[in-house]
Order: sequence, then structure tokens, then C-alpha cells
Amino acid sequence: MTNEDANEMTTQNAEEDKEQVKDEAKVAEQAKKSKRQAKETKGQETQEISTDKPYEGTVKIIIQPPIVFTQLNNLTNYLKNIPELKIMLTGGSTREGNKIIVSLEQPMPLLGVLTECPVIEELGTRGRDVIVTLKGE
Repeated sequence: MTNEDANEMTTQNAEEDKEQVKDEAKVAEQAKKSKRQAKETKGQETQEISTDKPYEGTVKIIIQPPIVFTQLNNLTNYLKNIPELKIMLTGGSTREGNKIIVSLEQPMPLLGVLTECPVIEELGTRGRDVIVTLKGE
């Protein structure tokens, strides 16, 4: 095998490796998108829920641990920029975890709005409460 053949083979292998990395990145991105889909938990079952269901009035957003506080601040800032939404209370306790209570001035698809928030990894509901898992940093 000549040096030229070896170089060509190495270049071809490098290109194949790049394509494989791209494919793996696409699969990982699809997995992230799937995780971000809204879900409703009932016992051990998980069902997809509608992200266009209108919410109105007072809603509790419960943040699941682990909580990265910079991401929690980013979520709060995101919520502050939604004109029809007012943050009524933010807080946390060791027993109940962190929560943000919001008031919606008019009906809005809150879950759909939250799916657009870049710091949210997973979103679901429990009754009328919205359950959020934040991305790690």
C-alpha cells in the first residue's frame, strides 16, 4: 500500500466518522425533543397531553429536583416576559420542593408556551399543576 493509498483511506475513514457523529447528534437531538413533549402522569402510566389546552387563573408550576438555580432564574425571567402572565409567588421548601405560582389574565395554552422555554427539559401535569424538569447546565 502506498502512502497515497493510506492517506486516501484515512481521509475516507475520517469522513465516515464525521457522518457517524452527525447521525448520533441527530438521534440525541430527537431524544431531547421527545423528552420535552408534555406528559401527564397517572400512577406509573405516562400519557401525552395537549400543549394547546387553555389554562386560566392561578396555576402552580412545580419544579422537580435536581434544581440548578441559574436555570430556575432563567425560567423565572422567561415567565416574566410573557405579557398575559403574572408571577404571584416563588418559593420552595424541603417538603414541597420549588414552585412558582402564576396568574393568567386570560386563557392561554400555558404548556405550549412552556415547551418553547429553552431551560425546560421535560414538562408534564398533575391535575391542574404543571410539573417542570429543568435542564442541567
